[in-house]
Amino acid sequence: MTRIKLSKRELVLVSILAVSLLAYLYLNFLLFPGYTKISELTSELQQKKAIAADKEAAVKKLAQLDSLLKDEQLQLEDMEKKIPCNVRLPELIVNIDGKVKEIGMDIQSISIGDVDQANKDYGIIPINVAMEGNFDGVMDFIKYIEDTEREYIIDSFELSPVKRALPMSFSISMRTFVLKDSQNSISPEPDNYYFFKHKNGKSYPFLENNDVPEALNDNIDDDIEVMEKKYEKLDDIINRVEGIIPKSKGIGEDN
Repeated sequence: MTRIKLSKRELVLVSILAVSLLAYLYLNFLLFPGYTKISELTSELQQKKAIAADKEAAVKKLAQLDSLLKDEQLQLEDMEKKIPCNVRLPELIVNIDGKVKEIGMDIQSISIGDVDQANKDYGIIPINVAMEGNFDGVMDFIKYIEDTEREYIIDSFELSPVKRALPMSFSISMRTFVLKDSQNSISPEPDNYYFFKHKNGKSYPFLENNDVPEALNDNIDDDIEVMEKKYEKLDDIINRVEGIIPKSKGIGEDN
């Protein structure tokens, strides 16, 4: 068997070749695949972090919007107490009649005129109330009109006689308002008044008996759908109502 004897120079070259081959195999089959895998995992991790951050931001934004919606819903409810979207004639009559009796006055008449729709944004409802009682009752009724949730403007009133100790006749003329929609029309009175669900210490003069109508809960889904559509116009309604409400209320003050 012939043995090949390599020179020193050839041994060095063979060693270099062997080391280079091992380095090539290590880099291509061990190091580079591992590095590529690490890069892929790092990129995937960054993407997932970005998605998680986006989701967290979206959740926060949703919470903010939900809070804003609730605030605007409360604001709208407050605005609708001041200037509702329909006349709410039963509420007007029952509340005024109930307050007159509460302060110890005797009601003579309640007259509610036709809605003046000359303004494009709202209608004006003229109201005349006549009653009889003492001076303190008169002042209590005026204070009620100025402090009640619904917006009223007192135009004029008459008192006779002047003496506080004697029963006196008291008549008052005032206005309240109803909001129009974007088509310049007033919403019709609801078939089933939410007002009738709560007695509030009063009877139901607009029903044949004092029982709450069974049909009040029949159209809940329809009511929800109507309210959802209504809340889509929250900003517009609130801004319009704020523009309608007088800066202050007082006797003889104009709209």
